[in-house]
Amino acid sequence: MTAMPHRWALPSRASDASSVYAIARRLGITLAILLCFLPRIGFLARPFESDAGLYAYMGKVVATGGAYGQLYRDFYETKTPGVALFTGVIWRLLGDYWPAWVALQILMVYAAARALRTCATRTWGEGAGITAFWFTLVFLNFGPVAYRGFQLETIVTFFAIMGTRAGWCCITENSHTQASPLPALHFPTHAPFILGFCAGIAAMIKPTGGAVFGAFAITFLAQRKWRAFIPATIGFLLPLLTVFAWTASAGLLPEMPSLWREISLYGSQTPLPITEFLIKSATIAVIAGFTLYAARRLGRGAPITQPATPTPQLFNQISALTLFVLTWLALECFGVYVQKRMYAYHFLPIAAPLALLCARMVAGFTAKPLGLLAAFAPIVALSLLWSRTDLKTLYTTGPAPLPESTYLLTNAAPGDRVVGDGIERLLMETHLRSGTRYAHLFYLANHDLAPAEYGARFLADMESNRPEWAIFESPEIWRQHRQLTIREMPLFAERPIRAQAYLQATDQIQTYIESHYTPQAQLGNKTIWKRR
Repeated sequence: MTAMPHRWALPSRASDASSVYAIARRLGITLAILLCFLPRIGFLARPFESDAGLYAYMGKVVATGGAYGQLYRDFYETKTPGVALFTGVIWRLLGDYWPAWVALQILMVYAAARALRTCATRTWGEGAGITAFWFTLVFLNFGPVAYRGFQLETIVTFFAIMGTRAGWCCITENSHTQASPLPALHFPTHAPFILGFCAGIAAMIKPTGGAVFGAFAITFLAQRKWRAFIPATIGFLLPLLTVFAWTASAGLLPEMPSLWREISLYGSQTPLPITEFLIKSATIAVIAGFTLYAARRLGRGAPITQPATPTPQLFNQISALTLFVLTWLALECFGVYVQKRMYAYHFLPIAAPLALLCARMVAGFTAKPLGLLAAFAPIVALSLLWSRTDLKTLYTTGPAPLPESTYLLTNAAPGDRVVGDGIERLLMETHLRSGTRYAHLFYLANHDLAPAEYGARFLADMESNRPEWAIFESPEIWRQHRQLTIREMPLFAERPIRAQAYLQATDQIQTYIESHYTPQAQLGNKTIWKRR
């Protein structure tokens, strides 16, 4: 079989003029890819901030075998053990080197975009593949959803797409479209297992990661493809059983009832104001709808072949693919909804089925590079605008440790402990231990009982561990911040009982700090305290 040349590949024999044009085109494509990735590159300016630092420290606790305490008992996060196990492996490989963590997710996004391109090209033609590639690249790097440089949603989406790449040929077995120059497919016997295994890894990170497996399962059952469904199911269960076995061997099974209680209360008692739900849903619909429409109208070139009357086999394939893509999209949307809080980064996995839907809209047509540029440029511009502060910081000063971290690196002893509200980045930069099981106080907003329960455990940890250092906002600023929080955060504004309990718990923590610690330094709005 003669390999089909890539449309944008450099010609092997060309005049000097055409060679220069080909080089310029390749450079243009490279520049466009770089522009898509700039929001993630900008996160280099904020090493291990917020959730990124929380997951990295969580992995560090697991990977160091007790040097930083035990998961859930000495360091807590309302995430399943699969997250700690996975990030523990990453920490073993990358350590505290932040650029490697950012680079890892950049590589994941690029590989995911190439994988969806392969799926779309084989089925709907090269124009569809190019469209899927750029849609994936643009939206998986979209500034508002590519959160903090390292996020669970990127990992989940990567493995979901890798599973799609493995399972795609199972749907299209023994058939192909006229848009594709490639022959009919006969899926390898291991493809369904790899599909299930990748989907299982996604689900062990976040339960909503199982959406892609659910979509494939429904499609396989509709096609009566038991030969694919059974090994896919086995592959899906394997990572979950591995996590269970590790949890048991680490002695963490007794912690699971409490963890699942917290996750259940977290979900059931999270208010979802109808206005917020409608606004966020409408925003996503407008952004995605505009891009789908623009890509179809502006990015679709001339047809590759004249449309032919579909054979029953081809019609069944098209129906199965449509069923899979729409089911996957519906399940991902449902996954966003059940998480209730509907933060922007929760929407990131939706980009994968939307990319295939966008590719389907240009099936059988060539891609117009300038048209795709016009379709995706507004979204890229919006993404860069969102990330302008990080990019400016990275360009002007580069990444630098927090002032609090610099102070502790100079004044704290290696074995010291530190407590505070939102100290994830500080823990990674100073290599100190967390003085309580909680690295931030946002847990106090999880449900109505959370302020009293988490607050009491926070104080109990401080009394038993006696951490040497505490870092909080200055007393008066912290009081003002707490009042502002209960007015503006729906988790408190919609739950007055929770808001009152939150104020009471944080007042107790502040009283304890002022009673047992002495101010040592004032850095901006942060006060560094040392235990008496």
